[in-house]
Amino acid sequence: MTELADLTTRARAIFGHIVEAYLKTGAPIGSKNLADVLDEKLSPASIRSAMAELEAIGLLYARLVPMVDHTAKLVSALLSAQKEA
Repeated sequence: MTELADLTTRARAIFGHIVEAYLKTGAPIGSKNLADVLDEKLSPASIRSAMAELEAIGLLYARLVPMVDHTAKLVSALLSAQKEA
């Protein structure tokens, strides 16, 4: 499995926002809503591409929901994303 450190900065930022939103609301966040909150201006299509990458390596389910069995990685990613912000 790919480590979070191997992901692009863009994919890590998107993952961090997905995790943060999921922890706050308990609901999935879509690419259009992510496009509105990301610092880097990306199209929803670009975000969906990164979400597909995250899903392929097992970090997301249905490109929307963080995988529960990766709790430690989720927390690590969230902390890493906050440090980069």
